[in-house]
Amino acid sequence: MSVNPALSTNLQVAATLALVAVGLGSIVLANALFDRGVPNYLTRKLAHVAGGLGFLISPFLFDTPLFPLLLSAVFTLTLGICHTWAPQRIRGVGGSGRAGSMAEVWYPFACGVAIAIGWGLLQNPWLGVLPTLFLGFGDAVTGAVRTLVYKRETKGIAGSIAMFAVCCVLALLAHPYWIGLAGALTATCFERITIASRRWDDNPALTISSTLVMSALYLGFVGP
Repeated sequence: MSVNPALSTNLQVAATLALVAVGLGSIVLANALFDRGVPNYLTRKLAHVAGGLGFLISPFLFDTPLFPLLLSAVFTLTLGICHTWAPQRIRGVGGSGRAGSMAEVWYPFACGVAIAIGWGLLQNPWLGVLPTLFLGFGDAVTGAVRTLVYKRETKGIAGSIAMFAVCCVLALLAHPYWIGLAGALTATCFERITIASRRWDDNPALTISSTLVMSALYLGFVGP
């Protein structure tokens, strides 16, 4: 899909600042809900969805990957600092609410990798954005479904089916569709099989793996 944003540079800067504000707001809201007893594995999905929405509209707002990469860098740095020195400040999206995991830091970092490869190197905005949507929306849905079905945070086939269904819809943004479908399947599989640890998580696993698979197929069968 070809996207030709009409925003001026000043408006693109303003849009970037607005997306930063929305992202920070989602963290504040997640903290508030966590303090009211909502489990962390649910509250942190707010930031997932907020990030997904930000990247979804990026190709319509920006004519360069610079601004989405800046967003990724800002949140990677911010969340990394908070995770290390002030985890209570991001308790709703991880931090002290999910000790032992760096998932909230991996999220924007992995999105930055996807944008850099797909949009930056291959000059295809949706190729870069789509893996971030698999993470922002697909992974959020699988968590919600598993909560409803299993009443706890756990891996399960029901969540994987829901995630794949959502990712298949998101894959419509890719041209040709089968490349997006391959990315959807890759993201779903890596989300399911990745075992989270202090140093690794399914956030970067599903995002980077789907980026690499779609990029390889794009280069091999479509061309830059």
